[in-house]
Amino acid sequence: MKINVKRDFLQIMVAGVGNNRLRKRFMSDFSYYFNNPELSDIMVQVVGCSDDYIECSSSDKERELQSSGGITGNNGTDTFYAHKFVLSARSPVLMRMLSSSMMEAASSVISMQFSKDTVQCILRYLYSGQIDLVPALVLDVLSCADYYSLEELREYCGWYSMRICMEGDPEMDICKVLYAAERYRLDKIKTLCFEFITQHSMDILLSSPNWHLLTEDSVIAILKQDSLRVPEVEIFDSLVRWAKKQYSILKDISCEEIVEIDFLKKKLQKPLECIRFASMSSHQLSKHIEASGLVDRDIMYEAYRYLATKETPKQLDMAVVRQGVTDFTFSTPGDTKGVFYYFGTVEDTDDYESPSIRKTVKVSSSSMSIGYPTPFVSRTPTNMYTDKLPNSYYSVDIGSKYVLCPNYYTMRYAGDSQGSIYAAPKNWQLLGSLDGEQWDILTTHHNDTSLKEGYSISGWPIDSIHSYRHLKIQMTGPNQRDGDELCVCCFEVYGRLVKLEEDSNLITEENDSSE
Repeated sequence: MKINVKRDFLQIMVAGVGNNRLRKRFMSDFSYYFNNPELSDIMVQVVGCSDDYIECSSSDKERELQSSGGITGNNGTDTFYAHKFVLSARSPVLMRMLSSSMMEAASSVISMQFSKDTVQCILRYLYSGQIDLVPALVLDVLSCADYYSLEELREYCGWYSMRICMEGDPEMDICKVLYAAERYRLDKIKTLCFEFITQHSMDILLSSPNWHLLTEDSVIAILKQDSLRVPEVEIFDSLVRWAKKQYSILKDISCEEIVEIDFLKKKLQKPLECIRFASMSSHQLSKHIEASGLVDRDIMYEAYRYLATKETPKQLDMAVVRQGVTDFTFSTPGDTKGVFYYFGTVEDTDDYESPSIRKTVKVSSSSMSIGYPTPFVSRTPTNMYTDKLPNSYYSVDIGSKYVLCPNYYTMRYAGDSQGSIYAAPKNWQLLGSLDGEQWDILTTHHNDTSLKEGYSISGWPIDSIHSYRHLKIQMTGPNQRDGDELCVCCFEVYGRLVKLEEDSNLITEENDSSE
């Protein structure tokens, strides 16, 4: 018997645990006495991040002004009424502080070096065994729970952080959660973080604002995974971004001058061993990796040697392609070896049908004069062209599950032999984008008359470094009859396609028991 676990299995599991209330660990509920002057024999003073303990006296008038939110003393500090027997019973750290030779044992004040809201949450938990967390406060509460050895609350904060991260809360980035899991020894949460990063690796490595928080060991653990579905150049760039942020932080706090290139080389020495340079193209190596000046000559030599001879490199996994990678190599114009043909056959599992009809890709265009934009990625020559407007274009979105590093493309002139054969393009660009907003120029054609006869087809190489979700053909000047209409069809592209996620989630189990 096979059990297929869906992609959101991890999210359901985390949500279920995170929504549970804390177990009733405490035998008694003292919530009535929370911040209550009745029987209070000690004040909890909020001192923020200060390392100093500040004594403050409490008067009868201050006691009358008590509220659940604490009171503010004459010196501007926030204080809460507390009871030594409750604090000692709940926290082993507080017990030691209040029953030893430490200054708190003989004082009527104990200082907590956390924010007022955090202290209030912790005290409420100590008195009632319950807590109401909000995303903006959870990591501070986690830090406080760890400091006072509140193990159950520490675990709960970890699960809560993971849950709100998976729900997409802007306050909680997965790198923040992993950083907290490492710092506060939350091994289960750490494992789930690695799993989550593997499933959403492209977004996290390219856009997480907290990528720099991760330790070198965590970065290496992530980069070693075969299941890291990110183009190798983008992995390299994210690693450099991580190191540069470390440099920026150190530069701000250091009194000594630090040479950036020297720092980066030292910081990246071990993590760069996880980058599979020999799986990149020679263009990527020469124009991007080598140009960075950060990679050792011996590593570059091994990568180039493998590309030239296919001999196994000294670092065996340097040439191993990660999961989800498929290469498409151009053969002849009109062949069946391109990416859009692959989409049209549902990844080589069905008879061909235009990927735009299957809705595996989305085609858009500037306003059309004749026809519709969808045949732009079909294999059937079609008479179609845009309105006569400057910068006319056709654009293809291959969807959120893929990115493509293109190395070749072909297309046809979309005018038949009976029509106006001189409307073929002459000046245009191929552009690529990850988000559909910012575009990189991949190729520029000026006075290119490769397409001329009706439905003629031609192809052009592309020297691309990065991978893209969106591709666009855009006019940059008049066509061959000095018009502005774009008249092309049967667009096909080749290169390295990375599937960023699997269709089904892998966990399958065999049940060998007989029924």
